[in-house]
Amino acid sequence: MMTRRLLASSLGVLIAHKARTFLSCSAVFVGVCAVTLMLGTGQSAQKDLNRRLDALGTRVLVVQAGEFQPIGNRQMQVASFTTLVPADAATLLQEVPQLASASGIAEDQKVVTCGREKGLVSVLGVEPPYFAMSRLHLTAGRFFTPEENRGQARLAVLSARTVRDLRLGARPLGADLRVGGVLFRVVGVVQDEGGADEQGADTLYVPLTTAMGRLFGVSYLASIEVQARPGADLGTTTGRMIAVLRQAHRLPPNRGNDFTIQDPAALLKAQHDMGAAFQGLMEAVAGVSLLTGCAGIAAVMLLSVRERTGEIGLRRAIGATRGAVALQFLVEAAALSGTGGAAGALAGFGGTALVCLTAGWPLVWPWSGAALSFTLSVGLGLLSGLAPALRAAYLDPARALVSPG
Repeated sequence: MMTRRLLASSLGVLIAHKARTFLSCSAVFVGVCAVTLMLGTGQSAQKDLNRRLDALGTRVLVVQAGEFQPIGNRQMQVASFTTLVPADAATLLQEVPQLASASGIAEDQKVVTCGREKGLVSVLGVEPPYFAMSRLHLTAGRFFTPEENRGQARLAVLSARTVRDLRLGARPLGADLRVGGVLFRVVGVVQDEGGADEQGADTLYVPLTTAMGRLFGVSYLASIEVQARPGADLGTTTGRMIAVLRQAHRLPPNRGNDFTIQDPAALLKAQHDMGAAFQGLMEAVAGVSLLTGCAGIAAVMLLSVRERTGEIGLRRAIGATRGAVALQFLVEAAALSGTGGAAGALAGFGGTALVCLTAGWPLVWPWSGAALSFTLSVGLGLLSGLAPALRAAYLDPARALVSPG
């Protein structure tokens, strides 16, 4: 009964000063929300990184036509060349014993038409080894064969999203598509994961020779994807690849490379590390906000003690113990920080879900982070209310009764 009266009294005091209560809770709300959001998005980004690294496959390197340099957290093309050709893929396999497989890649965007449906699709001309290197898994049908690639067969393998967007239904195999005006037949469907394309993008895979000769009208490649053998050192492999390609392109010693060899896994990890560093900064800001909120609670509680000096004196005069007086102010401080913390945790959950859906990351509910930040907010609230509570408990009853507060 005493505990219930104490809670009711504290709640009544907080409600009576709505503006003060709201401002005291707001800083704690921001701090807990930010901590929950940062922890949730960090966990989601890590899961997304692991998924993308798994989809990329292991020991995969990409030879890009042109010169690329890191700008910010991205690799940007600063020079373009058309010297990378299909023969280079065969030369790399022959001259670099550390490589197990390779595939030339030509890519462009084309309008794809199926019946009344039409859309702009990313078309990748690839060789059969590409699918295994990029860990693209069939959900229906088959991949095209080396013989079909050499014969410029007009066959297409679609991503699942492309099947949905073109409304091919549950039986897309055998459907006829017009890709840039050229008729193709669908022979396979793959899951929306992995590869050089963006995750879940509208993508259509065709034989490399067909893409170059029938669709794009080019004799050069956009890139070559290679996979190193198990146990091969990627640094040594990369150095050997550079030497072979420079010799194949007849580059003199005083001239730079007309290609760039990239490790997609290393690029993804570097990008994630930069994001993690920024996240650490945001978590520090969130911690400062939480401490600021607790300082605000301490200030509000000290003001409350000053305003309620007469009430404290009356309670002490009729028998209230110092412990009971201190407990009431501690309960009020905990209520302020706990309310702000609970609201912040809920907002953090909502913000995490929004970021995950917007970025296309796996949805994560940071229960442990929310519980930790909420517990921390309540603990800091009690700590910040301790000094005002002790001040109230040790007020002299006789002086408190005649105080103008």
